[in-house]
Amino acid sequence: MTSTPDSRPSATLLLRLRSAPDGADVYPVDITLDGEGSLTAQATVPADALTACESSPWEYGRRLGDALFADAGLRRALAYARGLAPRVSLCLQVDAPSLQDLLWERLILVDGGQETVLATDSRVALSRRIPSETPALPPGRGAFSLLLVLSSPVELQRTPEGSLQPLDVSAEVSALREAWTPLVERGQLRVTILGRLEEALAASLRQAGYDVDSEPATLDAIVDRLDSVDSLHLIAHGTFKNGRATLLLENVEGGAAATPEDAFVSRLGHDTLRLVFLQACKSAARQPGALNVMSGLAPKLTGRAAGVVAMQDFVRMEDARRFAQAFYDALLRSGNADEAANAGRRAIYRPDSGNWAIPAVYLAPKATCLWQPDPVLKAIHELAKKFKGRSDAKHPFPIEAIRQWPDISSKMETSPPGPRVRIRDAVDAALCPPQGEGSAIVVITGNHGRAKTAQLQALYVHHAGQLQRDSDRLPFYVHLSAIPAGDEALEEVLAEGIALT
Repeated sequence: MTSTPDSRPSATLLLRLRSAPDGADVYPVDITLDGEGSLTAQATVPADALTACESSPWEYGRRLGDALFADAGLRRALAYARGLAPRVSLCLQVDAPSLQDLLWERLILVDGGQETVLATDSRVALSRRIPSETPALPPGRGAFSLLLVLSSPVELQRTPEGSLQPLDVSAEVSALREAWTPLVERGQLRVTILGRLEEALAASLRQAGYDVDSEPATLDAIVDRLDSVDSLHLIAHGTFKNGRATLLLENVEGGAAATPEDAFVSRLGHDTLRLVFLQACKSAARQPGALNVMSGLAPKLTGRAAGVVAMQDFVRMEDARRFAQAFYDALLRSGNADEAANAGRRAIYRPDSGNWAIPAVYLAPKATCLWQPDPVLKAIHELAKKFKGRSDAKHPFPIEAIRQWPDISSKMETSPPGPRVRIRDAVDAALCPPQGEGSAIVVITGNHGRAKTAQLQALYVHHAGQLQRDSDRLPFYVHLSAIPAGDEALEEVLAEGIALT
């Protein structure tokens, strides 16, 4: 294969690892690119040797990567996919039972002396695919609706020194609010919260645009609310014993209600959920050596939702919060679950720890894109993020505007000092005054080196952050310096600049 330039935003490379014949360590690997064609390679995966180095995430990841990509055909396929598009969805469908227990999120590609942790990379997004007969959901449009459930039974508060710590509900909500509130304010995200929240916190959330049901997080209460949402985010404790996952939900009095995985999955009964996010320890764990690809809670839920995010081991609450915050920020920006999972794992990545490999994302076939962001809003916020990353736009030179009186000379150098105001406030007052119509055009003038460009970029970031989905005003950044000067009116020059952008 030889790579050729391509305008596609992403490419999908599916690797299906089938069972080895006669119990050997050599596994057939079917390679499919963007759902077309198929090549077959081989991977020699020594599962026992990997188990022996499980305590060393980097050694484990290198050995796993060396085993999977030892076949030249597999390496060429990945290189070809990376040459086709700026982002590659690397999907692993592990049919071989003996390989399902491996920690695939630790996978490290060693190429030319460079090591790439695929589960945290910004160009290659890693996910697991689970075969499913459920029809693929088209990407959702409009506002993304989500049910957040917080389960912390009263028994945990009574025994705070026990093996299971009570949830810090305020901290959990605060971490998610940081990522969600701008989207809620802009109408891109609708959030309903179910849980026993303190009244002050509930009132604050309602004032910020959240729907809050301050009642116990029972299974019945969860199921009753699923018809009206796209996604379920559950924060609870979970365990995995005797081959079964159990979630610690609540009863109607707020006490503990241990809920086995079969009861939880069967009660969901929905195939219209786009995402189930299980922020529960051991929610992705499965029984070692089990012959069923659907063993374990998270894979089973792919029959109820297009995508499932879950934890494969006990995870620190702080890491879980940081992962969730980065995950949703990326998901609602791009719509891609695997890209969002990689962003979340990057947020908790530490070279001296393997915690970044604990979150796993399971996707039904053709379910990479869960939500279709508004293309105009997406472009606006991507440019705003770019500007925000520039130090001169993030902290522009503190220039003040001198408001001119209409009966005084327009030449600033001969005018007496007038009221001073920040550039942003002056522009806002001119464009959108509290009363009456604003100015159609506001011009910022000044000598070279007065940071006018940085001020414009800072203004763009400000207005992008205030944007509503139904707003009749959109910030638009246009470079006019490349347009030859002429006798055209300013409106005509702006129109030409917009057409060229």
